[in-house]
Amino acid sequence: MIKKAFFLYFIILIFINIAFFQIGCANSSKRTSATTQPERIEIEDSESPFLKSPKVKKYWQQDKVEGKRFIKGHWVYEIEEQSVWIQ
Repeated sequence: MIKKAFFLYFIILIFINIAFFQIGCANSSKRTSATTQPERIEIEDSESPFLKSPKVKKYWQQDKVEGKRFIKGHWVYEIEEQSVWIQ
């Protein structure tokens, strides 16, 4: 009797979890579609300038101790040349 009740309880919990999962998935798709940005429209225009990407230098900063602070190793990005317009 106890095994049967436990089994029935277990099956009910599974159905409840499936129902909540489906409700959550349905709501999340509605949420993301409302917040997505509109697609970009690309126009072929050979006369318009375009923006050249900046030149970025990346290096690893080792772990270090400065006074009472420990600074864990991390990547450092430095912009060497800014982006520029090119005709």
